[in-house]
Amino acid sequence: MTSTKNILAVGVGNTNLQAAVGEYKRFKTWHMPMKEMSAEHFSDYIEHDFGPEIWNNLEGSVLSTVYPEKTPALIGIIEKKTGKPVKRVDLTNCGGITSAYQGLLGEDRLVCCAGALRVTEPPFIVADFGTAATINVVNKGGAFAGGAIMTGVKTGLLALSEGTAQLPLTELKPDSPVVGVNTAQNLISGAVIGAACALEGYIRRIWNELGYETPIIITGGDAGAVLPHFRLRCRYEPELLIQGLFAVYECMEAVK
Repeated sequence: MTSTKNILAVGVGNTNLQAAVGEYKRFKTWHMPMKEMSAEHFSDYIEHDFGPEIWNNLEGSVLSTVYPEKTPALIGIIEKKTGKPVKRVDLTNCGGITSAYQGLLGEDRLVCCAGALRVTEPPFIVADFGTAATINVVNKGGAFAGGAIMTGVKTGLLALSEGTAQLPLTELKPDSPVVGVNTAQNLISGAVIGAACALEGYIRRIWNELGYETPIIITGGDAGAVLPHFRLRCRYEPELLIQGLFAVYECMEAVK
């Protein structure tokens, strides 16, 4: 891959690990399930795609994580291979997004907002459909103002399957009718169209509380299923987390 520089960007989620090598808007990305993740497997993934020499060609690395148990080993293998420290997300100023959030805040939420800052000016709302579905509000001053956390689309389907006697685990599809004619269609309609309706309702209430409307950016692994049913104008950025990580890295380098 031809690029002016190579940065390793890693986002550790609850279900999947996302990683990319390159720079903002010019990168190659891949995913691996967290249930398979170990430091050795992570190293093998990179070397399979880029060759063992990639470690010597990295200018640096940046990482966000919501999975603390896996973090030390991952940082250890990256720093061992590159001989350079891994940059971590600053929760008070993340790629230009400031925050005075109270309590535990997932790094991925701020990183996605940092990525959104590259495609629109504040205020804006970022909706991320992953294991959990998060709604993240950045105000006119560019500060993370808070938001909401809902059950993720696949997480909800899994909970219904495990918590009931007759509802099967159903594959996620974006094309179920609103009025399903069998159990599978009923489940998908409730999960996918229900998520779209919930997001619309939340955003309208947020706008009412703010006193103004904002741009909407949608991302996340399950966003592709929800988007066809979402009725508000929005921008879809499937790699927003990775783009945000590159933005975070560049901001950290700029203040060195």
